[in-house]
Order: sequence, then structure tokens, then C-alpha cells
Amino acid sequence: MKFKVLHIALISALIFSALPSYAQTASGTIKTSNPKDSAMIFESPRPLLQDNTAGSNTLNNSFGFSGLINDYGFGLGVYYRRNISTDLSGVINFDFGSAKGSKEFGLDDELKVNRIYVMPLMASLQYRLFNDVLGEGLRPYVTIGGGPAFVATTDASQEFFTALVHPTFTMTFGGFFGIGAYFGSDPKTTFGASLKYNFIPYRSPGIESTQGHFLTDFNNAALTISYGFNF
Repeated sequence: MKFKVLHIALISALIFSALPSYAQTASGTIKTSNPKDSAMIFESPRPLLQDNTAGSNTLNNSFGFSGLINDYGFGLGVYYRRNISTDLSGVINFDFGSAKGSKEFGLDDELKVNRIYVMPLMASLQYRLFNDVLGEGLRPYVTIGGGPAFVATTDASQEFFTALVHPTFTMTFGGFFGIGAYFGSDPKTTFGASLKYNFIPYRSPGIESTQGHFLTDFNNAALTISYGFNF
């Protein structure tokens, strides 16, 4: 009887000692770690860029000033721009500059007849290029527009300010096309530059600039720098 009890106790001890060995990983088995322990999740930054773009587009209006250099010299202007969509904007700009003949060099033997000032009031459309490729820091566009151009003349034989009080105004129509770009990502301001070609015909016989020389158009290429405030 005593031997039987010892036999049962020995068998029980062997069984309980074997249980931990079954809980161990079998030899040759490849352990797999929990993917949550070391997983690296990469997400596209596009939502952040879209959020910034959306924030800047909430200011759809812009008003500012421009300076230009064209075939006739320097000029100034003002503009108003309205965003129609993400890629399309409507612009109204008013520029002021002078005009002179291509053979007018300001020599003493040239008899100046009229001082000429050209003031185009143009409405245009701007279409943004490469919106999906370039960020807000560089926004190139193409533009085309047209409208009336006011032409003022003063008598060159009179003193400058005296003649400026009595100008003669006429009006013609013209248009332009060009390329440009806006720079910077500040949503409150806009800085840009453009290169445009303006075609502004004038009725015959034209305006006499120097004696015997008449201007029948005010076509010119212009480089414009603009700075505006968004609201």
C-alpha cells in the first residue's frame, strides 16, 4: 500500500513538472512580434497642405499698387483682384503712364508738340498654372484682358503744370496678354510680377508727338511689379 501511494505521488509530480514545458515555444518556431509594438505609420502631408491652402483662400479679395516699366518709360497703377475659383481670378487694373514716338529722343532740335499720357482701364482673367505641382510659395499664371484706354494730351509749348490743368481727353480700346507669378505664402499680402504685351490702337491720323510725327498706336511690352493686401 505504501509503495502504491509513492507510485501515485511520483506520477503526479512528473505530470505537473511537464506542464510548463508545453507552454514554451517549440524549437524552430519563428516568433512574431506584435505589429503594434514597432509599427511605423506614414501618412501623406497633403491634408496639411490642403488645410493651409483652404485657409489662404478664405481671403478672396486683393487690392494693391503696381509699378511698371514699358517701352515709353515708367508708370504706376492700382488693381483689384477677386478669386473666382482655385485656379481662376478676375482682375481690374488701372495704369497711368506716358507715351512718346519711337524716334523721339528729347534732342534740342526736336520740336515737342504734345505731351501724351495713356491710362488703360483693363478687366482680365488670370489662370493659375501647375496648381497640383507647385506650392503656395510660387503661383505662376497666364492672363488675358481688355478694355478702354483713356489718352490725355497737353500742350508741350506751355509750362508743364500750367498745361496739366487743361488736358484734352480721348478714348480708345485695347487689350493685353501675358504671364506672371505670385510669390510667398502670406495669406494677408500678395507680391507678384508679370510680363505683358499691350496692344492699344488709336484712330487715324493719330496724335502728333513731335512736329510731323504722329502716334497711331500705343503698343508696348511692360514689366509690372505689384504688391497688395488681401481681405
